[in-house]
Amino acid sequence: MAVAFAEISGPWGSGGPLWVIAVASVLLLVVVLVAMVWITGRSRRQIRGMARIAERLAGGDLAHRFDPGLPHALGELSDSLNRVAEYQSDRIRELGRQQGELQGTLHAMSTGVIAMARDGRVLSMNPAALSMLAVSGLNVRGRRLQEIEAGPDLVQFATAAMDAGGHGFAELSLGEAGQRIVARSESIHDGLGEFVGIVLVLDDVTRLRQLEHMRVDFAANVSHELRTPITSIHGYAELMMDEKDETERTRYAEVILRNTASLSSIIDDLLSLARLEDPLQDQLSGREQVKIHELLDEVVRACSVEAEKGGSTLKIECHEHLECHGNRQLLEQAVTNLVVNAIRYGPQDSPVTLSAESIAGGQIQLSVADRGVGIEASHHGRIFERFYRVDKGRSREVGGTGLGLAIVKHIALAHGGRVELESAVGQGSVFRITLPMAAPTNP
Repeated sequence: MAVAFAEISGPWGSGGPLWVIAVASVLLLVVVLVAMVWITGRSRRQIRGMARIAERLAGGDLAHRFDPGLPHALGELSDSLNRVAEYQSDRIRELGRQQGELQGTLHAMSTGVIAMARDGRVLSMNPAALSMLAVSGLNVRGRRLQEIEAGPDLVQFATAAMDAGGHGFAELSLGEAGQRIVARSESIHDGLGEFVGIVLVLDDVTRLRQLEHMRVDFAANVSHELRTPITSIHGYAELMMDEKDETERTRYAEVILRNTASLSSIIDDLLSLARLEDPLQDQLSGREQVKIHELLDEVVRACSVEAEKGGSTLKIECHEHLECHGNRQLLEQAVTNLVVNAIRYGPQDSPVTLSAESIAGGQIQLSVADRGVGIEASHHGRIFERFYRVDKGRSREVGGTGLGLAIVKHIALAHGGRVELESAVGQGSVFRITLPMAAPTNP
């Protein structure tokens, strides 16, 4: 047995098996170390790669994903992180969609909305609120209402609402132009129910208040206008009952008849305005191609008797073949109203000129000019209101209803046009009606 061992182990001499074991152990250790180094390096690279992706995800770049092919625990971890990233990406897309809808809604609203933190600083403000406060090109976030010159009334309202826990309601003046707004406020709470600020909702009611004022004026004016002829009719009717002289009774009857005609004219003009303003009635259903020169000729013929009584000369200046598309009867009424006014309120023996011309934008401008006393600029903004009179005493003397110019305005609006006044004291007046020009007809 010893001989056989010696033969096998002969080249190494005595103790050969120990060397074999040692060499094998060293080789095995080297292999293990190399494998460990390789595995550790690979794991380190994989972990570093995961760290880089995690940093990108933390920075908001949710398009990246972890390698799903990682071994064992790293693979499970990457799958879990990929699911988290996908969930967060879906949540962020949903939040972005909701925020976009909210921003779109706020931007489209005509109502002003201001969100404010508890310390009184602005968090956000929609375009309607920016317009109401006349704020443009200014970053309002983080500023106080005083800093953006929101007006003392609004600042005081916001402060009081904040102190009251968010709830408030008031009508305020805003700016120096007499703008009126209705302000409401509600509280803002966080997820824990803590009070963190308020939201102000602003509605511009300036136009509404103006219309209410005009309605009150209209009611007062129409009552006054109707009371005058009705009182006269009532008084002269009582006199007729006691009067025995036939001549006086006839005179009283003439006064009653004249006031009845005035009352009838007022009612007719009111009905005309009501029809023109009724959105359910198409006042231009009888539209046709209207030759402007023929229209002016017809107006001159209709006003010739009135012109003779006032000693006025009517002159037409229309050198173009102009046409518009509209209701001939209404257009004649509008121009006639202007001509009659020019005759009645102008001086004796003064000319009244009717003219028409084409202007830029495919429009026709009809003008009625007189050489009267003119109208002060302070009256220009209200001259087309119902029952508005520059000279109340003289207006009633000449028999006007106070509705003629209002009818002219609404006839122009019904045709898609507008009416304007150019006048100065001592230089006469020019009333202009601007209408769309008719499209050329094919031969």
